Formats: sequence, C-alpha cells, structure tokens
Amino acid sequence: IYESAGGLVTTECLGALAPQGELVIYGALNIQAFEFGVPKLIGIVFKNQSITGFALPTLLTPEGLKAGLAELFDLTVRGELKVTIGGTYPLERAADAHRALEGRGTTGKLVLVP
Repeated sequence: IYESAGGLVTTECLGALAPQGELVIYGALNIQAFEFGVPKLIGIVFKNQSITGFALPTLLTPEGLKAGLAELFDLTVRGELKVTIGGTYPLERAADAHRALEGRGTTGKLVLVP
C-alpha cells in the first residue's frame, strides 16, 4: 500500500495490509498522530508485514533538483506535459477548494486565482 495522507488513513492502511504486505509512507497531508503500540507491532511481525518511508527531499542534491525542474519546465513549455486542472476557485473561495480536497471530491490540481 502506498500511503500519503497520514493520520487516520495511515491507521486504516495498516489494518488493510495483507500478510507479507508492505506499507510505504511517502507523505503526510494530514499530520494527525496515529497510534502504533506494541500490539500493532506484534501483529506486523507475526504477519511478516513491513513499513517503510520515502522522502524525496533527502535524496535530492541541489544540482539534481535544478536539472529535474529544468526538464519539467521544458516539457511544459513544449506542451508534452499535461496537467489536469480539476477546478478553479477565486482566492476568496479558498475554503471551498480545501473542502473539496478534504472530501476527496477532486481529480487533478485545483487552482486558486487571486
């Protein structure tokens, strides 16, 4: 399971993890704490499960980041990179945009227009 939300979602993903499954945590959109006590740890051990994390910033050098961003910008300028715009909101409706994200009612990126 690849999990990026954090909080309660992480707890739910742990519960859904199959025997010999792996949970990869690569973000924390919701920084709520989740419970991970001894019973959960023992369950993971006896089901041969594993949990690992991934954080891109620790793997990037300034040079690598600059090169990667340059390539992304070049692809965008050439029209070879498609970004799905899931909605556009005036800045004064930023709360509505956040509610849409929190409710998982979006696809693509949301744009706030000043």
